[in-house]
Amino acid sequence: MAQKFTVPITVKQLSSAGSDAITVFVDADTYARLKVEAGGRLTWGPGNGVGDVNLYRDGADVLKTDDTFKTPTLFVDNIEIDPTGAQSDYVLKFDGTKFIAASASFGAGGGGASVTVGTAAPAGPAEGDLWFNSNTGQTFVYYDSSWIEIGGAGGGARMFAGSNAPSSPLEGQLWFDTDTAQTFVYYDSQWVEVGASAMAATVSTTAPTGPISGQIWLNSDTGGVYVYYSGVWIEVGAVPQLTSSDVTTALGYTPANSSTAATTGKAIAMAIVFGS
Repeated sequence: MAQKFTVPITVKQLSSAGSDAITVFVDADTYARLKVEAGGRLTWGPGNGVGDVNLYRDGADVLKTDDTFKTPTLFVDNIEIDPTGAQSDYVLKFDGTKFIAASASFGAGGGGASVTVGTAAPAGPAEGDLWFNSNTGQTFVYYDSSWIEIGGAGGGARMFAGSNAPSSPLEGQLWFDTDTAQTFVYYDSQWVEVGASAMAATVSTTAPTGPISGQIWLNSDTGGVYVYYSGVWIEVGAVPQLTSSDVTTALGYTPANSSTAATTGKAIAMAIVFGS
């Protein structure tokens, strides 16, 4: 029969802080379901065995359990900790209101740094994101709307050796072509050979890429020699094809017959080529 107490219960003259002060049994229980010790420790059990979970004072202002504490909602210093949706490799991230479960990379979750390994810079980066260029071995951090090399000297100049030019180069980057033993610097959106003069000649069946004004190219198929000028390859020594109007303009009059015009045109053309 349940007992009703109308006055506080006081338990005295216990021999130690570990002495039982209050024990609660259910009919047929061998062990107490709840035990309150003189020192304040609370111990709970199944009734058919010794208590297996506890709660007690561990020190000044410290409450402790030696077991597992579960709660559907937890607040620490008035800030909620909500692990809803947590999965492998997730961490708790403060969203400004409470701590929530978020991916450890923070990338898609927004607001944290992610690391990308690849030959091209990742699209849609966030402030503080990192990118390791697997082609050049450089590491960059995204800051102030641009990729800045970590440890780079301003322009990010660094030597890359390979048979092909590195992708996504930066201004001032160096490339050593292991096939041709040439060294290039990336400048003004193109690779410019280091030490090459304007008259450096290239011998090949096709025109060289990224030419500079004054560069010379010998077409090994046709034997033609070209100079790069004003954005086009111009053959050196080629006789321009002049029209009759060109001849008339040059002479100041119209020749009497076509053969005279042709002969005179050739002479004018040769004079143009040789500077006469």
